[in-house]
Amino acid sequence: MQTQALDIRFRAFLTKLMERNGIREAPTSGATHDLSFESKIARAVVETKVYRSSYTPTETIIAAAAFAEERRIETGSSVAILATPSIIPQWLRAKLRQNPKLVLYDHYILATLAQDQSDLASEFKSIVADAITLGDETVAWDEISEEDTEASFADDVAKSAAAIELKNPPVSVTKQGSQLCKDLKAVPPGNAGAAEFERRCTDALKYLFSNDLSSWLEQNPTDENFHRHDLVARVNSKHDFWTSLRDSFRSRYIIFEFKNYTDLITQSEIYSTEKYLFPTALRSTAIVISRVGADENALRAGRGALREAGKIILTLNIEDICRMLDQRDEGSDHNARLVELLDDILIKVNR
Repeated sequence: MQTQALDIRFRAFLTKLMERNGIREAPTSGATHDLSFESKIARAVVETKVYRSSYTPTETIIAAAAFAEERRIETGSSVAILATPSIIPQWLRAKLRQNPKLVLYDHYILATLAQDQSDLASEFKSIVADAITLGDETVAWDEISEEDTEASFADDVAKSAAAIELKNPPVSVTKQGSQLCKDLKAVPPGNAGAAEFERRCTDALKYLFSNDLSSWLEQNPTDENFHRHDLVARVNSKHDFWTSLRDSFRSRYIIFEFKNYTDLITQSEIYSTEKYLFPTALRSTAIVISRVGADENALRAGRGALREAGKIILTLNIEDICRMLDQRDEGSDHNARLVELLDDILIKVNR
């Protein structure tokens, strides 16, 4: 399922859940945040984060909390709510509670609030199942203990509204994605900018996948110098997308190819990249990054590589990379685009 559709479903679920607890939704026309809620005593700005993995890095959650805090300050709201169907470790929840104007609603809390309402409970389970399409780690409802529950929304808002000053400064993160995007878009197209395009893409990838890939090798030649990869990295991740490549498609290593073309890449570039892939060497996945993307014949060739040789070839363009960089800054799941691309190629491949 597309991540955007899951985001919409999760926000609708959250809105219904809050309404049934006496909290009404406030208008958000033209706003940069996802939702707003109002009670009799306070207004809350809400950031929703649906992650496409059973595991989410700590720094991603902290970045999401910082982004929610920025929206609270920007809107002058009493409290910021970070809502996610993912499981947040208890120690991290305790850390985030150090900011009394931040309220966290994760898997345990949302499950507890919804468990007595069959329609909401069913929808929440469905959202979690659809979000984690590449893994099987779920939480049974009867495993939720008393210590994992929190006060009601109204109590949390009242507590936050009563706090005049923050006991601790709000968590913050350094944002690099926006500048990396600008640098990438500034590269001139064609041969003149090919080397710089490769450098800028490499910088962006290392920022995006610092928690997922390691042992980066640039311009790495194969044995006998028959082929030269633009960039190779080793999978070192707990995210379901990357672990599925490693465990299900024998991809311990990922090859990246960069095409600074003014036109869509064609099947010729896909066939050329396919030659670098060897499942027996645990190198069966490539990601091709170009300026404007791939044509239909290229996409068809990618599906053929999977069907005939078990090789995965995904294509991204500059807009994809920039959106992923923004998501990385915001604490969203920047791997979600890759999940969608893999889902798409697996669903569409035929005999």
